[in-house]
Amino acid sequence: MESLQLFLDQFQPSGEAESLWLQQMFSFVSDHLSGPAPPADDTSLTGVYQLSVCVVKQLQQSCVSHSLPVSYRPVCVSELLSRQHLSCFSNLSWSTNQHRAWVREAELSAPGQVLPRVSLLLIGCLREGRDGEWRLTDSSGSVRCECLSPSPLWLNRPVFLPHWNYIPHDAPGSEAAGGLGGADWSSCSAVSRS
Repeated sequence: MESLQLFLDQFQPSGEAESLWLQQMFSFVSDHLSGPAPPADDTSLTGVYQLSVCVVKQLQQSCVSHSLPVSYRPVCVSELLSRQHLSCFSNLSWSTNQHRAWVREAELSAPGQVLPRVSLLLIGCLREGRDGEWRLTDSSGSVRCECLSPSPLWLNRPVFLPHWNYIPHDAPGSEAAGGLGGADWSSCSAVSRS
C-alpha cells in the first residue's frame, strides 16, 4: 500500500475523481502489466510503482490538456475481446470539437459508417506472433494488431496506444481474426522505465 500512496503523492490528485482514476490505473498496471511481484522486503521504487508512473506520464502527454484523462478507463485485452461487440475507435488526443468535426467530415464521405468513439485506454506489451504478425498482450490475453509504420523498438515493451481502431472478429466485412488496426501507430508510446 505504501507504493500506492507514493504514486498518488507523485501526481497530487486535485479531487476525488482524479484520486479514484489514479488508483484504478495503479490497480490495472498491477493486475495486467507488471511481472512477478517483488519480494515483500524490497523497498525500492520499482515494479508496479515505476511502471504506473511511466504510464500516467505518457497518458498526460497524449491528452490535449496534459491533464489526467479521468473520462477514459483502461481496458484489458480479454474485456475488449469479450465485451466489445461493435467496431469502435479511441483517440485520446482529440478534443470534443475535433471529434465532432471528424464525424461531420466522415458522415459526408461514408454516411452511416462512422465508427463510434469509446473512452478506453489500451496499454499492453507488443509481441511478435506467428508469421510475423504483431499482438498486443497483457496478463489477460492478446489481440492481433496491424501496424502501419512499426518500430522494432516497441517489441516486447509496454506500450500505450493513444489512437486505435478495433474490429471484432465477427463484424460485417471483417477478416476472421479481427483485431486492432488502422491506428496511428506513429504516435504509439513505448513506456520507458527510466
